[in-house]
Amino acid sequence: MLNHKSNNRFYKTTGIILKHSPIGESDRLLTVFTSDMGKLKLVARGVRKTNSKIGGHLDLLSHCHLEISRGRNIDVITSASNINSFKTLRENLIKIGNAFFCLELVDSLTPDNEPENKIFLSLIETLKKMITNENPLIIWYFSFKLLHLTGYLPELYNCGNCQIKIQPNQHSFNAILGGIVCKDCSIRLKNNLPIHKDSLPISINTIKVLRYFRNQTLEKILNLKIEHSVMIEIQKTLLSHLSISIEKNLKSTLFLNHISHLITNNK
Repeated sequence: MLNHKSNNRFYKTTGIILKHSPIGESDRLLTVFTSDMGKLKLVARGVRKTNSKIGGHLDLLSHCHLEISRGRNIDVITSASNINSFKTLRENLIKIGNAFFCLELVDSLTPDNEPENKIFLSLIETLKKMITNENPLIIWYFSFKLLHLTGYLPELYNCGNCQIKIQPNQHSFNAILGGIVCKDCSIRLKNNLPIHKDSLPISINTIKVLRYFRNQTLEKILNLKIEHSVMIEIQKTLLSHLSISIEKNLKSTLFLNHISHLITNNK
């Protein structure tokens, strides 16, 4: 596989389409997360035309082979072929919502043009597992792993305010302070509303699960039996930490919440 930084006019890679936006009448600007070059911004010429030969291979979520030509300002995709379109995920609202959530996370937490092979492999593993398994732990484990690999992992062993070792008790989680806050500091922080308003209650069982995430495989995580209350805390805790790490709210969570609301109302 050719190196992106070599002097060759053309190069090849494989990647997943994270995002796209229209340019002009028929082109698209793509954000592609590649196996060997990290995140690239690329142009696909004419892909919005009905007779485009490569347009069908460059949909969001597609894992594909790419041939690319170097451009003066931005490189151009000249050929594309699908490795996996993840069709099964596209046919299920919850699954496609979870998949788009993972794509948005990768786009938000990774820099351009820096190889991130571990993240790439983890994303592929996660998307493949979603095809046959609807356990929500899949996306929360991926979120945690992505935070770990990008250096944004929350503190789970010592208080984010006083640094004392966390003991079994009723603690809180505060993303602004970087993680778990002990019971005593949680009480004191109630007088500091700008910080306290971002605090979330977190049980010792949730803390144990999050610690378990750090050193275990996805297969072992999916064998866990998680109480609904713990699952909710995991979700709220990681979303809170992600919003602070990324410095914005994730758009895909609005879609997930909307679909969850529709499903609940239809039961």
